[in-house]
Amino acid sequence: MYNISTMEKTGINNYEIKKLYEQYAEFVYNIALKQLNYNKTDAEDVVQDVFTKIQGKIHLLNESTNIKAYIYRITFNQAIDYIKKQRSQSNRIEKSFEAKEITISDDELILDSMLSKLSDRQREIVLLFEIAGCSQKEIADILGVSVGTVKSTLSRGIDKMAESAQEDR
Repeated sequence: MYNISTMEKTGINNYEIKKLYEQYAEFVYNIALKQLNYNKTDAEDVVQDVFTKIQGKIHLLNESTNIKAYIYRITFNQAIDYIKKQRSQSNRIEKSFEAKEITISDDELILDSMLSKLSDRQREIVLLFEIAGCSQKEIADILGVSVGTVKSTLSRGIDKMAESAQEDR
């Protein structure tokens, strides 16, 4: 993953950005990693893109900004943009490639299988709660919904995952 010295080489060198990076880099990386199907290199690229984007817009933030929600939204959008860019490049250029050997643990396969059975909203809330470690209130703020909606969607998502785990046994 990127560190402060890498950020300095790329021009990200002001104190506020370093502080945000130290506090949220792992959060950003985990979200990007999941969105990009566990591709570590792509997730690292998105981390750099996110903090570069934040650096350009840091002057727009104020004390009332929910920084975690702001960073989540930028990360989510950057990951989607990254995927679109990759698809666009692969559609324009036909290239031969060797099959990559990807090692994914059984636990990751099981988790992916269970997550794939959730709706997009359920998956997003479960990931924010379980993987990113956000509180239900933080998730509500990030997604712009009520805490009650988060609670019920999270509960339904976890129940659906439990049912899926029982079916897979």
